[in-house]
Amino acid sequence: MAIRNDLKEQRDKMKNRSSKEKIAYFWEYYKWWVILPLLVVIGLSYLIFTFVTKKGDAFGAIFLNSGGSPAAEELLSEAFADELNLDTKHYRCSISCSSMDPTMESEYDYNTSMKIVAMAQTGELDVMVCDPVSFQSYSENEAYADPASYLPDDLMEQYKDNLYYDEKTGEATGIYITGAALLKSCYLYPTADGGDGEAIFGVMLHSGRTEEAVKFLEFLNR
Repeated sequence: MAIRNDLKEQRDKMKNRSSKEKIAYFWEYYKWWVILPLLVVIGLSYLIFTFVTKKGDAFGAIFLNSGGSPAAEELLSEAFADELNLDTKHYRCSISCSSMDPTMESEYDYNTSMKIVAMAQTGELDVMVCDPVSFQSYSENEAYADPASYLPDDLMEQYKDNLYYDEKTGEATGIYITGAALLKSCYLYPTADGGDGEAIFGVMLHSGRTEEAVKFLEFLNR
C-alpha cells in the first residue's frame, strides 16, 4: 500500500511539470535503471562478438633480424596461407619480421625476447628463422626441436649437410637456409654488399604443428 501511495504521489508531482522537467526528473531518479542494463547488454555483446570473430592460430613464424618489411610479412603470410589452403575467415597464418640485439641491452630488445619466449611456450610460435648469433642464443635455452624429430627421412637426407649444431652441446637444433629462394625474393637477410646473409631455420620445441613447419621449410626453398 505504501508503494502505491508513493507512486501516486510521484505522478501527482509530475502533472504540472514541463516536458524538460519531466525528462530531468526521470534521468535523476531512474538513470541507473537504464544505464546498468545497457552496460550489461553491451558487455555481453562484446564478449559474444569477440568469441565469434576470434581466429584460431594455424601457423606462426618469426624472421628475427632479417631486415624484413611489413610488405614482406603480408606477402609471406598470405602466400603460405594459400599453400595451406587455409580458411582465413576462421584461421590465422601469422608471419612477422622482428629485430633484437641478443645482448638485450635495451628495454625494446628485452620486451621482444620475452614476447618470443611467451609465444614459443604457449605453442603460438612454430618456426623461427634467425641470424647465427641470435639462433645460438635461443638454442642454448633449448628453444628448438631436433630436426630429426620432425623431418621425414628423405628431407633429413636432403638437409643433412645443412644442419646447424649447437656450439655448446654439439646437438643439431636447426637447418641453414641461407640463400633460400623466398628469402631472396623478399630481401630477407641481405648482406651490406647485396649478398645472402646466413639464416638458420628452427622449429620451436613446443610447436604442435610440425607438419606445417616442414611445409614452410619447403615453401621457403621452392
